[in-house]
Amino acid sequence: MWSIMRGETSEMTALAAAGDGLEYGAFEAAALLAEGAEAVLLVVTEEQPPQAYAQWIDDVPFPYAVGLLLTPGNEWQLSLNTDTQGTERTQWPHALNLLQALHTDQSACLHPWNNRLWNWQRNH
Repeated sequence: MWSIMRGETSEMTALAAAGDGLEYGAFEAAALLAEGAEAVLLVVTEEQPPQAYAQWIDDVPFPYAVGLLLTPGNEWQLSLNTDTQGTERTQWPHALNLLQALHTDQSACLHPWNNRLWNWQRNH
């Protein structure tokens, strides 16, 4: 409604995803960039769920939001594998782990979720 009231006509997509919503959002952003978008703003935000949902949702330690302005390039690569054997679940939500990797010059960041292993790789 806010974008309609403001007359905002740019393309927008909203995803409701599980613990790997960052990666699904990144693939959606990559598709928009491939279609010619100059930049895509990817926003990942999570709230702590009410206590009644704690047994099902335990990966959000506190409310947070991360915004990434994505542009065409090849500095980072994201791939998906199905073998999560031996890969421990990350301490923080995926978006916060990636933010740490971006700010500490890590060359890779692995995010396991269910039977999916997302591999963020920095191309030097």
